[in-house]
Amino acid sequence: MALKKNDKIIALAGVLILIIAAVSIVVLYSPEKKVNGVVVPEEKTFYVTWDKKTEETIKTGYVGKKAPYTEPITVTAPSTNLVGVLTHVEIQLTWKDDVTYMGIFSKGLDKLTADIYPTGSESSEAVVTTGQGNFSMPFEINSVPALDQVTAIDIDEATGTVTGEFSGKDTASFDTKITIKTGEKLRRPLKFLMDKGNDFELKVIYTYYTPVITQESDLLMQQIEDQTATAHESLMITNLVGRQ
Repeated sequence: MALKKNDKIIALAGVLILIIAAVSIVVLYSPEKKVNGVVVPEEKTFYVTWDKKTEETIKTGYVGKKAPYTEPITVTAPSTNLVGVLTHVEIQLTWKDDVTYMGIFSKGLDKLTADIYPTGSESSEAVVTTGQGNFSMPFEINSVPALDQVTAIDIDEATGTVTGEFSGKDTASFDTKITIKTGEKLRRPLKFLMDKGNDFELKVIYTYYTPVITQESDLLMQQIEDQTATAHESLMITNLVGRQ
């Protein structure tokens, strides 16, 4: 036997009332814990999800034939109220020889050598390009965070727990050694003296994660709100159907 419109509305309202009542009982009437007669705050469950973000910075540099570029690169996840976890860094270097074409033949092309590696580790294999270059060097910094829940008395303690777990994982530094060998020959002294080095561009692309901490009761309330919204939509549909 099909339910009438009013019966459906009553049934739907009854389900919502039962859900709200059940959550209220859990939240409001949880038994207190006492130690030596003193009430001890009850620990709650806090859920942790992670937002993935990718950003980039660009800087220019100059390398001379007698002045290697050795400025270190430091990458830090933007400062927030919560700790960030840096997982991946990609350093892109782009350059082009600023001199030296004669007719259809290129002469005196510079040769640039770039060695970029994490501070404290051994030097990696250098990249060598002639005339121009556009290459990337990827680095894995930390694993993607897998922590999905913590127990704590309140949100401040939960935040402190997550922060302590991932403290210091929001930054990475790299040593650089970029050199250039100018291509102009001594037999062309004017051009040799004029060619002192080259500009280049460094683009740093980095990925990091920031935590979002949600209390269990907040999650339940969100579920109730979602179900209420769904119920409201169903009621509107029922009214529209009934009018047709």
